[in-house]
Amino acid sequence: MTVLARYLNRMFLVRFGVVLFGILGFATVVDLLDVAEELAREPAGALLASLRYVALRLPIMLSELMPIAAMIAGLLAVADLLRHRELVVIWSSGVRPSTILRLLLPAGLALVAAKFVIDDMAVPRSATALRAWAIGDYRHHPVDGQSGAYHWLRSGEDIVRISANAVAVGKLSDVTVFRRSPEGNLVERLDAPTGEPLSGVWRLEGVTRRLVAERRVERLASVDLPVAIDLEQVRLMARPPRELPLRRLAEIAGAGGYGLRALEPYRTWLHQRVAGALIPMLLMMLAFALVRRFSRTASIAPVFLTAVGVGFTFLILGGVASALGEVGLLAPAVAAWGPTLALAALVLALVLRDGNGGARAAVPPPPLAAPARG
Repeated sequence: MTVLARYLNRMFLVRFGVVLFGILGFATVVDLLDVAEELAREPAGALLASLRYVALRLPIMLSELMPIAAMIAGLLAVADLLRHRELVVIWSSGVRPSTILRLLLPAGLALVAAKFVIDDMAVPRSATALRAWAIGDYRHHPVDGQSGAYHWLRSGEDIVRISANAVAVGKLSDVTVFRRSPEGNLVERLDAPTGEPLSGVWRLEGVTRRLVAERRVERLASVDLPVAIDLEQVRLMARPPRELPLRRLAEIAGAGGYGLRALEPYRTWLHQRVAGALIPMLLMMLAFALVRRFSRTASIAPVFLTAVGVGFTFLILGGVASALGEVGLLAPAVAAWGPTLALAALVLALVLRDGNGGARAAVPPPPLAAPARG
């Protein structure tokens, strides 16, 4: 790594850390005020409960605030370089805008890796602990396909209803199975208070069997029912897709959903998990890509206003695209990758356009012609 690369990366990372710390502090205070009454009622005491809550919420807030912090840190780094005329010296030495972005790749890739690890590992664990705590916005709410305390699922032609509370701990309880013919007609109904998931089947205990065509009721000690439902995946599907790791998203998308929820949200977030990791790096590079256009003004204000406008427009469009992907109005890949690729194309276009007309290496003046002798 060259001296210039180390200087630029260190300049950005220091400002990124300071900005992120400040934004996190403000967001933490607002978040604590929102759940202050619940924390005050905790048996461990308000102080310990607050510290635990902040620790659990930290990965989620980091995931949400990293893109904004990266954009602001990039703007602050550009402002310092402009104020001290360092960018002018860099350009005059023959370093093109595209080269500056290449030199910033170590910091950008560090942001990508940090964002992916936080989203894929830290956020799911924190969300799981917060939902187990049932505090604030993480209290249990029924999800699509869930009525009251039950999950309604589909296994082949059969419709299955099971206790959502039992599924949450990996067990079968209060099971009702509506068995149907290939034509969709109800054939029989099975009711069982308990059951055990085995390999490829559910062993139901104390079964009440109602045969529709014969209008007959039977009492059976146990029934081995072929069911193609993975309880672990059903348990995970009761949570928002954003709180699931990439591996689980891929498993649920491949399982077909069992009729509990639509697959579009999981497919969208499967792509969004990777595309979203690139956003902090692209917003950081946006500031450096814009500065060449306004270099003659010697002012950071035009760069700041343009970068903030473009950055927040992108974040809004990205949220809208993800929402449209989750409801099936956009293809999951388009919803996740469309805004990210558009921002990357904008940064690349700005760099290539400004790099073609400027940042040429300094050319020494031609030697003076010898005076003519009379």
